[in-house]
Amino acid sequence: MLIILALLACKDSRTTDGLNRIISFKTQKVGVITDRRIAEMSGIAASRRSPGVLWVINDSGDDARVYAIDEYGTLLSSTKVNGAENLDWEDIASFEKDGKSYLLIADIGNNTVYRDIFTLYVIEEPGLGFSTSDIVWQIQFQYENGPRDTEAVAVDLLYETILLLSKRDVPAVLYELPLKPAQGVLSARRLGDVTSIPQPRRAEIKTALDYYHAQPTAMDMTPDGARLAILTYRRLFIYDLHPDKTIIESLNQKPQQFEFPTLAQPEALCFSMDQNALFTTTENVPAPLLKITVE
Repeated sequence: MLIILALLACKDSRTTDGLNRIISFKTQKVGVITDRRIAEMSGIAASRRSPGVLWVINDSGDDARVYAIDEYGTLLSSTKVNGAENLDWEDIASFEKDGKSYLLIADIGNNTVYRDIFTLYVIEEPGLGFSTSDIVWQIQFQYENGPRDTEAVAVDLLYETILLLSKRDVPAVLYELPLKPAQGVLSARRLGDVTSIPQPRRAEIKTALDYYHAQPTAMDMTPDGARLAILTYRRLFIYDLHPDKTIIESLNQKPQQFEFPTLAQPEALCFSMDQNALFTTTENVPAPLLKITVE
């Protein structure tokens, strides 16, 4: 299916180059994930050191492990994160800093609001076949206005920050933390409401899940900081981050959107290594692996 989207295509770091260029998105089911070891996928990230590799995580109930799959959904390897605990892992992001490739694992789920302290683990991206990996640094934090349930995280390398988008608030709320290591329990700074994600209309509500289809379940930012994507249970939203606006101002402009009317419970999203595509998949197996290619 070919969807024509008008995106603000920025090749450089939040510049105005290429604004209003028309871009098309072509969606393909490139594979099916069937391995039951990754039956609860809640996050996906593109490898920065191994072309064609994607990293995925399970949410609560699994060990503290990251799994490598190829771009067809085949499980390649798993790596245990020493010293980490999987209370409710909900998203993963990849980034490069000072010539090294890292994975950020977000233990941020809080379905029943049972905790108010959350943990982000940063590890060097493992090679394929590595059985264990050590934590390079970790960040413990609270939200400045009380506990939140969050499933979406992104790394903004331009400003060396971590962005978190709450799930159950209406509208969703964007928070910010420093990317660098820190001591003690930090306070995630509230940046503001994201009002551009439409809530379900009465006519759309036909099943119980329809009540919640506007809840953000994943988020990713391109390494150049020009574009950010947010996934909900039904739609994908693409935002261009304008150099003359704050990030919350950019996210409150009308995004381009893509609908997944038949994709059940999508909770993982990432840009490809070359930034020209996005990958998404769902919880439970068999799970389709979709590639949305920019043309």
